[in-house]
Amino acid sequence: MQERVVIKKWGGFAKVTGKRYQVDRWLYGATVKVGFDRNPESYFLNGCDEFDWGQCNHGSHELAKAILFDAAGPNIANTYADDFNDDFISRMPERGFVLPYKAITEWLELDKGVRV
Repeated sequence: MQERVVIKKWGGFAKVTGKRYQVDRWLYGATVKVGFDRNPESYFLNGCDEFDWGQCNHGSHELAKAILFDAAGPNIANTYADDFNDDFISRMPERGFVLPYKAITEWLELDKGVRV
C-alpha cells in the first residue's frame, strides 16, 4: 500500500515514501535539506543556527528536535528529542549524513511504540 503524499513548501510533517533528510556541514554552518524520491520539490529546515551532530550537545539536540518536528509533529518532537539525539544524531558522522524518513518512523514505532 502506497502512502499518501502531503507536501507543504514551508515544511511540516509529511507521510512520504522516499522522504529523506540530507545534513551537510559547511564552512559557515550546516544545512538540512528535506528531499523526496521522484519529486523535485525540496525544502530546508530552519531552526538553531548551530545545528550539530556526531556528539551530544545543544546543537545536536536542536537538530534532533527539528528533524522530529518535521517528520512527526511537535508533540513527538518535544517528547522524544533527547532519545532521538542519543540514538541517531549524536552518532552520525561529522562530515554529514542522509537519514531516511522510514528509519525515523520505524524507530518511533519499534523503539517507542509510537505510530506516525
